Amino acid sequence: MLSFLTFHQGSYFEYTKGTGDFNKFRRGRREGYMKILNISYAEAGRYECMVDTAVGRIFATSEIIVHGPPGPPGGVSAVALTSNSGTVIWTDGSFYGRRIINYRLEGRTDHNPTWVVLADKVEAEEIKHLGGRANIHGRRQVVLINRLSPFASYQFRVAAYNDLGLGEYSEPSPRYNTLPDKPTVAPTNVRGGGGRTGDLTIVWDRLSRQDQVHHTFELSSLNCFMRDVQMV
Repeated sequence: MLSFLTFHQGSYFEYTKGTGDFNKFRRGRREGYMKILNISYAEAGRYECMVDTAVGRIFATSEIIVHGPPGPPGGVSAVALTSNSGTVIWTDGSFYGRRIINYRLEGRTDHNPTWVVLADKVEAEEIKHLGGRANIHGRRQVVLINRLSPFASYQFRVAAYNDLGLGEYSEPSPRYNTLPDKPTVAPTNVRGGGGRTGDLTIVWDRLSRQDQVHHTFELSSLNCFMRDVQMV
C-alpha cells in the first residue's frame, strides 16, 4: 500500500491514497499534491512529506509562506507631547511575506471615544536613539505636528500597509496628556438682554469639551466679558 505522512511544525496528519477530507487538508488533483482550504497564517511553516512503501521511505520538505496584510504592531507609546504635537513610537508586527510600505495612526481622547485618523499612509523612520538608550531593532516613529488637541488625554493605535492592503490595528497605547494652550475657538451664539434696569446679562453656548483647551478657559472668558461690559 502507498501512503503519505505529512508533518507540519512537528505535528503530523496522514492520508492514504484514495481518501478524502481531513479538515483543511485535502489531496490535490495529482498524486503527491496537497491542497489547503481557506488557508490562514496558522498554516504557514515547514512541511515534510514522507512516502511509505513496502521497500522503504523517502522524504521531501517545503516551506509555505502565507502572504497577507501586515500583522498588528506592538508596544505603542508616545513621547515629547506638547499642546498639539507629539511623537508616536511602536514596533513592527509580522510582515507576512510582503514589505511594509507605510502606516496609519489613529487617536482618541477622553473627550471623544471615537478613533480619529491622525495620519494616513505616512512613512515612519527608524529610531536611532531614545533618550540615553540604544536603538532597538524594529522600533519606528512618526512625528505628528499640529494634529493633536490641547488639554486632552490621548490613546494611540497603529496599523501598517503593504501592497495587499491595511493590516490589523495594534492594541491601544496607554494614555498620554497634551499640554493646555490658548483658546483656538471663540464662544458662539453670544447674546444678551433681560434683567433689571442698569443690568445686562450676557450668555453664550458652552464650548464642547474638546474645545476647552485649558481648565480655566471658561472662567477667564467670563471675566473678560464682564470687564468689557463695565468699561462701556
